[in-house]
Amino acid sequence: NDCPEKKIYCSNKCKTKSLQLKDMSLNFALQNEPVLQKNKINLVSLNIRSIKKHYSDLVSNVSLNSADIICLQETWLVKNQDLAFIKQESYSITTASNGFGSGVMMYTKNDLQGTPTCLITETSQIIKLDTMNYDVITVYFCSNTAIDDNIVTLKSVINPTKPTYICGDFNSNNATKLEKLFV
Repeated sequence: NDCPEKKIYCSNKCKTKSLQLKDMSLNFALQNEPVLQKNKINLVSLNIRSIKKHYSDLVSNVSLNSADIICLQETWLVKNQDLAFIKQESYSITTASNGFGSGVMMYTKNDLQGTPTCLITETSQIIKLDTMNYDVITVYFCSNTAIDDNIVTLKSVINPTKPTYICGDFNSNNATKLEKLFV
């Protein structure tokens, strides 16, 4: 049985949206910026939708395990949960958890020098890794809150004098407001 190639295609709506997202993406727009070339890191961001459920998938992925920093969203961990089951030998772990359906986690290579800080509110969880040359911020915004409130929270941890990599689950389709914050 041959696959009917004419029946398998990308919808025009999806193709258009994909191109729009690529145009908005700072990965492509700023990839040759000198400040980013100097501070290159291998950063991975993933919405894991339960670290407990998908931990084996995470550790079996070779490209993830070569990352300097792995940022996870929707970890679904509870506060003060025992993390022994997700420890990685060559990484340190920082979590900002608020229970089912939310939370962020950052795995950082042990030889990467930086100070992590957490910010947990009713509507967001944020981890910021402050290194000498750049900051990395991973975010989870609850879907039932106004994006403006979460943007204020995020802005409070951004150092405008340092290159900053921001990734996460913003739970917003209001790209205009997010774009104004980041560009």
